[in-house]
Amino acid sequence: MTADKLRADLVRITKKLDVLGLSHGTSGNLSVRYGEGFLITPSGFGDAFRKTVEVENLSELYLRALQVGEPVLLSADEFQDAQKRFTTYGKPVS
Repeated sequence: MTADKLRADLVRITKKLDVLGLSHGTSGNLSVRYGEGFLITPSGFGDAFRKTVEVENLSELYLRALQVGEPVLLSADEFQDAQKRFTTYGKPVS
């Protein structure tokens, strides 16, 4: 097996562990022995992957919004108000 194939497998497995919630923060590094050394995933790889996916999703939403016109951006005060309102979003009303 080639080093490139092993690297691809490490990335694929790390992503799967992350999706399953089995890798948190800087934990969950994987390694495999290759030749006289090792191939090791970097610390925090799962977190970096999550952030990359989030940026891609937000970029897609922005491009979709541009198709129907220029998006209206919230002011800093409006954004803070929206953040406060979302603290109870989805929680049962008592």
